[in-house]
Amino acid sequence: MKPPYHILLSRPSGQLLLEVLLVVGIAAAVSGMIGTMTYSGLQSGKTMTEASTARWLANKFSDGLSAVAYSRWQNISSVTKGSSSPLHLDEIDGVWQLAMGTATTTINNIEYAGSIIVEDVCRDDATNKQIVVQSGVPPCGAEQHLDPSTEKVTIEVAWLNGSQRVVKYLTRWRNKVCEQTSWTATSSATSTCPVSTFDTTNSLEASSSLMLINK
Repeated sequence: MKPPYHILLSRPSGQLLLEVLLVVGIAAAVSGMIGTMTYSGLQSGKTMTEASTARWLANKFSDGLSAVAYSRWQNISSVTKGSSSPLHLDEIDGVWQLAMGTATTTINNIEYAGSIIVEDVCRDDATNKQIVVQSGVPPCGAEQHLDPSTEKVTIEVAWLNGSQRVVKYLTRWRNKVCEQTSWTATSSATSTCPVSTFDTTNSLEASSSLMLINK
């Protein structure tokens, strides 16, 4: 009995090489796509982490400003104001204090620059004393008045890949009552508690119908 015939099919060498190159090309393309996606994912996660850190710093500064205003309103109301005079917070012996200029904080080898802008607030007499929010105020315009008990603060934390900003209004909601211990001297300066000085003036004319004269 004759052995069965075996039919051997062979491919041309050029076709086999082409198939090998095609497989290698597809594998390289897929590997490149995976690498790009992995890098993009890592960069996105890094940016999100940095933004989260910046928000944490901004909120920390916001809480610090509230503490500064609560301890003494003049610590906020008497600072140099406006976008050309940035401030920052220093923590000295556990107490927040405002200082001139910006300040940097380094976290996980990333440098964050924090700045605080304090601005006076105008209120509109015609709209039930609402805060005037358009740019260029103060000085307050017609039918507006300056509110000495409200300050606008803008907190910004910037780093290489972005920035985070918090805007809030601080309001003086309590007044400190000082005891007048004596009347020893005259002074027109702002006093600290307890008070021992007083101010005086002569021929004070309050209006056309009211006149106070010291005799």
